[in-house]
Amino acid sequence: MALSDQKAGFAHGFANPFFYANLGKFYDVLSVKTAVARRNFVNSVDDCDGTVDRLGTFDDNGLGSGSPTQATTMGWDNVTGLGVPNGIP
Repeated sequence: MALSDQKAGFAHGFANPFFYANLGKFYDVLSVKTAVARRNFVNSVDDCDGTVDRLGTFDDNGLGSGSPTQATTMGWDNVTGLGVPNGIP
């Protein structure tokens, strides 16, 4: 939304009603079996304080955590929300 607001030159406000009225404009993100490796900055800004490597998967409860941190379900997930836009003009 921040990029959309910046490009338009104004704040779009509460966009959820628009998104839910246009569900067909999103590709639903479903569970995948592959893992994603990433390197994070310890201080969240740069590598001055070092880095830490992370391996993430979707729908993995991890070490007995009890709930997935990156859950994907049909129609909604906590990673992308409704999914990935498929080219809304």
